[in-house]
Amino acid sequence: MKQCIMIPKEERKILVREKHNKGATKKEKRKIFKVAALGDHELIVCEILSRLPAKSLAKFKCVCKNWQSLIQRDQLFIDLHFNRSQTRSCSGTVGATSLLIWDTTERNEQRCLLSAELLLPYDSSGGGGGAAVQTEIPLNIGDNPVSRGSMLNIVNGLICLIDRDSHSTCVFNPSTRESTPWIKSMVVQKQEEKGGIIKHDSNKFRNFLWDKFGYDVATGDYKVVSFWSRIVGPTETEWVCEIFSLRDKSWRLIDAVPPVHPFCLASFVYANGSIYWFCDSATPSIVELNFVTEKFRQISVSSPVMTGFCNQYRTALVEVDGRLALFTKDARPSYNYISRKKEHEDDVKMYILYDDQDKTNYHWMPAKSFAEPPFEWKQDMFARRDFIIPIPGTDVFIVRPDDDFSFYYYNWKKKSYSRKFELNGAKSFFNKKPNNEERDHISFSTFAENLMPLN
Repeated sequence: MKQCIMIPKEERKILVREKHNKGATKKEKRKIFKVAALGDHELIVCEILSRLPAKSLAKFKCVCKNWQSLIQRDQLFIDLHFNRSQTRSCSGTVGATSLLIWDTTERNEQRCLLSAELLLPYDSSGGGGGAAVQTEIPLNIGDNPVSRGSMLNIVNGLICLIDRDSHSTCVFNPSTRESTPWIKSMVVQKQEEKGGIIKHDSNKFRNFLWDKFGYDVATGDYKVVSFWSRIVGPTETEWVCEIFSLRDKSWRLIDAVPPVHPFCLASFVYANGSIYWFCDSATPSIVELNFVTEKFRQISVSSPVMTGFCNQYRTALVEVDGRLALFTKDARPSYNYISRKKEHEDDVKMYILYDDQDKTNYHWMPAKSFAEPPFEWKQDMFARRDFIIPIPGTDVFIVRPDDDFSFYYYNWKKKSYSRKFELNGAKSFFNKKPNNEERDHISFSTFAENLMPLN
């Protein structure tokens, strides 16, 4: 039996996978690939399938075994589909086509995600733009709904969940509805093996919600980093860092620890193989964890990016074209009434981090400052990690005012805002809370479908 695997169209070839005989040795059973000419029929099939949404492909797996294997297990096809999902056309403009929306409440009887279609405006007045809820995605792990636990950041269309009680993790794919089993932290496992450690024992390692999700661009593995601390003396604290590997489906301890106290790690973002935290200490800096090397690095944020102390600024971290972008807003009064002059600008500024290839040298490149928005910049907006959301492949951001269900498009190169849009269909869904339960903040992120199997 042979299976067609699609690679870029310009090569107009496919890889053909052949099964081995049952009597082959373990070494011989390894997958062998050879190049074969791609016929017109196979080309058309692969070209069509790689452009279809995951919901349609779930149905087409029933057409034949070849299609099922291609869609479910073929990494080349999965990568091709994901790349095209990232660059799918939005009303003629390349960019993300979906939003994933969720309630940040951690303890609900039923937790559900919403998928919304995102349309970019085709003119400066905002014509044709907006977002409308398309489908509900039950957040189930196996046959069981997730009623407790924290959603970490979304990476390449995959979601990581942490159960805070047992500190177990699992990865959920909203495109295929598949998930890994819950896998308990190595630190927790070792503590349980020792036994006798009560819940409030000072010798017990504590996590304090230090968990982040990312992607190793060198190996293609998805990883979670987690920090732990415990008191080992009157003035001494022990720090431990562990990494979860989706490929190995296990946790392991690493030697590296953050170069600063983890309590100083504030806002964060994943960008191009690394997690970046803003270090909220006296001297502003960025702490990076590279998922390839599994090492930490501290990046200075000095003048003219920021002058003075961290508490004099409001900051946010965002990924822009695969690079780290730092947004700053001076929180000090801009006008000195004694000297009767304006001492500094009070608009939002953006700086992009540029590294050399081995990341030994770096510099901050100033980008255009933000135009005055059609709403008030409130200081607490910067505490929300998703108040500025980049749309991949475009120069457009989603900017959220102090409102869960509305947003503006902002073209940062043209310094222009669209009209205000509503997230159609989301308000009626999230306002259906049982027993008049108050909902938390509604969060959303751009989202690209990923067929990666997790079972």
